[in-house]
Amino acid sequence: MNYQLLINITFRTLLAMFIGGLIGWERESTHRPAGLRTHMLVAVGSCVIMQLGSFNATHIGAEFNVDPSRLGAQVISGIGFLGAGTIMKEGTTIKGLTTAASLWVVACLGLAVGSGAYAISVIGFVSVILTLTIFEHASTFIPFGKYRRFSINLQCHHLNETLQHLNATAKKYHAHILDLELLGLHDDITEISFNFSTKKLHKTLDATTLFNDINQNEQIVSVKMTEY
Repeated sequence: MNYQLLINITFRTLLAMFIGGLIGWERESTHRPAGLRTHMLVAVGSCVIMQLGSFNATHIGAEFNVDPSRLGAQVISGIGFLGAGTIMKEGTTIKGLTTAASLWVVACLGLAVGSGAYAISVIGFVSVILTLTIFEHASTFIPFGKYRRFSINLQCHHLNETLQHLNATAKKYHAHILDLELLGLHDDITEISFNFSTKKLHKTLDATTLFNDINQNEQIVSVKMTEY
């Protein structure tokens, strides 16, 4: 293997991971469902495919006078259906995006291995493992912290007073109330749902503590909450 080529492959793959990570960082800082690792995986997979196309054009296309990327293109588009099956929407929350991205990038790596582009495959694999392991825990140390996210459904008597109480609770934990939705109005009871997302890491905040803080208001009839 040409060492200059190996350096180029490494640089391109890590640069793609870095660029994708920066975009994901920005998305996660604004509480979007597709965050740091999801964007990094998609960027790495795309980089692998582009390098694989160049590799095939040099080592396969010239010899057999065929387009080796045609079947690969079908795999890349087809894997989206499998990835979509891993994405679940539960109320206002979305789960499975990183798994969907990992399925897609694994398909890309499989194409690289099948074409004999071993350096691209191995470097891409290492980049994916770093994304899924080290960067999962590294989010604790980055400036915007690691969020605590809760999906909450509650029933209350007076909505305005309840919202004031919720805003005070959010301020207490440096949090945001997102995706507030009015679900129904029955007699004098109003049902709402929303996401409660902390702005930074709160090691002492757990579901029980937050539940007790929210439920102590006399206007609230019932609270259902899950952390995701």
